Amino acid sequence: MAKIELKHIFIFNAISAFFFGLGFMIMPDFIMTLLGLSDAADGPLSMRFFGLMITGTGILVFAIRNEPHSSIRQSILIMLVFNFVIMIIFKFIFFDLQNIWVWIVIILHVVFVFFYVYFFIKNRGK
Repeated sequence: MAKIELKHIFIFNAISAFFFGLGFMIMPDFIMTLLGLSDAADGPLSMRFFGLMITGTGILVFAIRNEPHSSIRQSILIMLVFNFVIMIIFKFIFFDLQNIWVWIVIILHVVFVFFYVYFFIKNRGK
């Protein structure tokens, strides 16, 4: 049976961040419609900035995928958990929870939180 390593989670996160980030930057109106968000005047611009943040996170996790365990990598795991938890909370507050696309993203974020917390605890004290 294959063993899931943090490297694999980082690679999956980097790939999904690249596609989501690119989508938010190139097609913000389409993504907003998919997620059931209103297309307020500065909504697309905000989505583009959010896409930049997602893409930056993807670059970060891709860059550290092969790094050995360290306190810096542990700090990055804390940052990732914090980001995903805040995004989950925001989705419950601001998004239409009857939208299947919102639930797909929530489930993806919960999976990332689970794995990052697991690997943070597993590698703590090493």
